[in-house]
Amino acid sequence: MTKTNQDKRTADIILANSVKAFSIVDGKVEAPTAKEFMMAALNKTAAIARLANNSVMTSNR
Repeated sequence: MTKTNQDKRTADIILANSVKAFSIVDGKVEAPTAKEFMMAALNKTAAIARLANNSVMTSNR
């Protein structure tokens, strides 16, 4: 795996684990807007799909 592909895969793994409904910053609850949350969820789904697709292709070699 090339460095670039490894970096992309690492980014996808981080993205796949990154969607939160809210976060607590300095004791205050910060919630994303509905649009931000939906975009994050779509990006997460795309990242999971890429990771799944890459692992299937790797196992077929």
